Amino acid sequence: MTSLKRITAALTAAVIMTCTAAGCGSGSGNSSSSPESASVTAAESAEEAPVKVTLPPAESAPDESESTAEADSSESAESDEAAPYTPAMWKVTSPEGKTIYMMGSMHALKDECYPLPDYVQAAVDDCEVLAVEYDLTDLNQTLAASLKYNDKMTYPSGESIHDHISDETWQALCSYLEHYDEDPTAYESMRAWYIYSAIQKLPLRDTGLSYDKGFDLNILNAVHDAGKEVYNVESADFQMKLFFELSDSVYDILLASYSEDNIKKVNGELVTSYDSWRAGDIEGLDPADDLDLTNASDEEKAAAGDFMNKFYFDRNAHMTEAAKELAAGGKKVLFVVGLAHFLGDKGIIALLEEDGYTAERVTEYP
Repeated sequence: MTSLKRITAALTAAVIMTCTAAGCGSGSGNSSSSPESASVTAAESAEEAPVKVTLPPAESAPDESESTAEADSSESAESDEAAPYTPAMWKVTSPEGKTIYMMGSMHALKDECYPLPDYVQAAVDDCEVLAVEYDLTDLNQTLAASLKYNDKMTYPSGESIHDHISDETWQALCSYLEHYDEDPTAYESMRAWYIYSAIQKLPLRDTGLSYDKGFDLNILNAVHDAGKEVYNVESADFQMKLFFELSDSVYDILLASYSEDNIKKVNGELVTSYDSWRAGDIEGLDPADDLDLTNASDEEKAAAGDFMNKFYFDRNAHMTEAAKELAAGGKKVLFVVGLAHFLGDKGIIALLEEDGYTAERVTEYP
């Protein structure tokens, strides 16, 4: 079977905020929360949803994901303290000489990532416009999207996940959920995309990573506090539609990656991505390189191609056009989307260079 490896981890900001707003993922064995009840909670709280999300202070008690981290993750965190903290930033110049700065984000980080490196903090402080996938602090946008697609979170009566993925994939997924004290039967009525979104939170328990400490969420709060402009490259609505427009064949591949036998591999790939992001070591992180089609059937190849087009290549092209428009505007722009979107010969940087832009990796600002 084909493998999607690291690219199965938290592909869009919507995974994070959909789980937050709609309550997906039961957590710590509490599997009683259903999409239906969660959406009611979302509806009831929509009117009083805060405008911004407040990050926990650095001195606060560790969250659940940190308190349950495995010993090897703790050792990795200690070694990270001595490692260079230089996430990838590019100075991009248009053919007309207009400049913007671009950075790859990771949606889940650790306390040790704050304060940010001087050049990153300077770019955040100096920008007039922060461009992001979409504004994670706009909970009204997230809640509206969750409620709009509430009927796409669960299957119609008499239908279940068993009608949409293979028995082999379901058994693998059951072993993964049970490892985290989750009740698989609570997931049976959920659509495949919603299950996939829900289980993204589970590896955080072992790795010490937290969505609350994600890079884009942190800088969004800082930019809002400063009263600066936020530009949405996409939207919560767009990102959610990406998930439920994928075929059952894609989800059979994605969900098959999650099994009890694969837990160390899943966690290890997530930690590797984190370490690479923190060090700015982008070699080997091109999502296209993670695609293993060895012995794949024609159906699997088609499913994998559909996945890559929807989640990366098509979005990269759209993000590139947005970057060009922002550069032409002449304002000081910091353009921040998921790191993977910048990489490879179909990534944002390569697409910009094809159109005559220059891109230079920098660790100083300006």
